[in-house]
Amino acid sequence: MANILSNSDLVQELKEVLAAMKIREANRFRIMAYENAISSIETSTYSVYDLWKKDRLQEIEGIGPSLAQHISDLFEKGRVEEFEVLKRDLPEGMFSLIGIQGIGPKRAYKLSQELGLENRETALEELAEAAEKGEIRDISGFGEKSEASILQAIQEAKKTKSEKDRILWVHADAVVQRVYSYMRTCKDLKDIVALGSYRRGKETIGDLDIAASTLEEKSVMEYFLNFGEIREVLAEGEKKVSVVLGTDLQVDFRTSLPSRYGSMIQYFTGSKYHNIVLRTYALEKGYSLSEYGIKKDNKLHEFADEESFYGFIDLPLIPPEIRQGKEEV
Repeated sequence: MANILSNSDLVQELKEVLAAMKIREANRFRIMAYENAISSIETSTYSVYDLWKKDRLQEIEGIGPSLAQHISDLFEKGRVEEFEVLKRDLPEGMFSLIGIQGIGPKRAYKLSQELGLENRETALEELAEAAEKGEIRDISGFGEKSEASILQAIQEAKKTKSEKDRILWVHADAVVQRVYSYMRTCKDLKDIVALGSYRRGKETIGDLDIAASTLEEKSVMEYFLNFGEIREVLAEGEKKVSVVLGTDLQVDFRTSLPSRYGSMIQYFTGSKYHNIVLRTYALEKGYSLSEYGIKKDNKLHEFADEESFYGFIDLPLIPPEIRQGKEEV
C-alpha cells in the first residue's frame, strides 16, 4: 500500500535529510541539488504524489534520477535506507528546530547535543525553557543576544500565520527600492521586480519575493548576497536564496533566464488561489502551467513577459491587484 505524503510532509522529510547532510559535510553540489528540489516542491501547485503515480517525478525542476528514486521509495515503502543512515546517531530533537529563524542545521545540532534534546515532541519547549533559564548563553558560539533571539524566534514560530508580524506596504516598498537601487548597479542584471503580496498591492506584507532576469544567474546571485543589509543567509541554491535583513524581513531572491522571466513573475506574483484557478482553466485546454512556462504535448513554451504568457492560453493580461482566484479568470 502506498505511503501518501503531502508536499509539505515531503518537504519536511527532505529538509531533515538536508540538515543531516550539512552536519556530515556532504558534497556541496549534492546539498545544492536538494535545496533546489525542496524549493521547487515548496512552490509547486501540483501534488508530487500525483506526479509520482503518473511516473512524472522528473518533470519537477531539480529532481534527478537519484532523488526521484528516493522519493519513490518514500511513497512505496515509507522509508529510504540512505536517509536513515544519514540521520543515524543525530539527536532527534534537532529536527524539531529546523525552520526556527536563526537556527541552522549546525546550530540545531549543537543545541540538541549540549541541552540533551532527544525528543522531537518536546524539543522546542525544552529549548525555550533553557533560554528562559539563561542556559544557552554559556554554550560556545552563543551568548545573551543569541539566547534572546532564539526565545523570540520560538515565540514567533508558535504564532499562526495571521498572528505573525507583517509590515505595511509602504515600509516594504522602502526596502524594495533599496534592493532595486543596489541591484541595478550589477552589470549582468536585465530586470528586477518584487512579487507576491507586494506586487498585488496588499496593505501588509509578510516577506518579500524578488525575481531577477539575467543571462548570468550565478553572477547576479553572488551580487545580491553582497547586499549590505543582509544579516543572515537561511538557504542558498543555484536559482534561489533566502535571507533575513537587518530589519528582520525575510527576502527570497530568485533568478531567471530572460526567456522564462514572464512565467516566473506570473507564478510568484500569485495569489495562490489565482494560480489554482488559472491552472484548472489551463488543464481543461490541455495545458500544464509552471514557473518555467506552459507545457503542451510535452513541449515547454517559454515566455519573456506576462502578457504573452496569459495570451498563450487565450486570456488578456490580468492585473496583479485583482489576482484573487475569484472571477478574474
